[in-house]
Amino acid sequence: MVAPLRKNAALAQAFLEFAAAVKRAPLPEDDLGRRFEQAILPPAKELAADAAAVVAEGALAEPHAALAGAWADRAGAYEAMFKAWSSGDVEAFELAAERHNKAKDAEHDAITALNAQLLPFGLKLDHLPNQTG
Repeated sequence: MVAPLRKNAALAQAFLEFAAAVKRAPLPEDDLGRRFEQAILPPAKELAADAAAVVAEGALAEPHAALAGAWADRAGAYEAMFKAWSSGDVEAFELAAERHNKAKDAEHDAITALNAQLLPFGLKLDHLPNQTG
């Protein structure tokens, strides 16, 4: 589970860097779209696919399914954000951004639920682990 969480942390960092680039400099919209398409979409889709491929059993099955669903929803939200951005559809972009926020909340809830199951074993998942540690 550590590798997917590190991928998740790298994806979160890439998204923050993209958002900072949008605010920092007036880059051409094509450059921003291409950057989002290359740096955000592929890792989001890969992470969602990796999570969906894991078969969790017992008490971990439900929270794992919730986490996999949250990551799939986030990948879908990113795809919708990209399409809305590319077409200049502000309303669709806002809906996709709202969907992204809901996926983040679901991700947090799923990791909290997983940690509740792991606590008796002295284990805990770090939501955004240090990528170098």
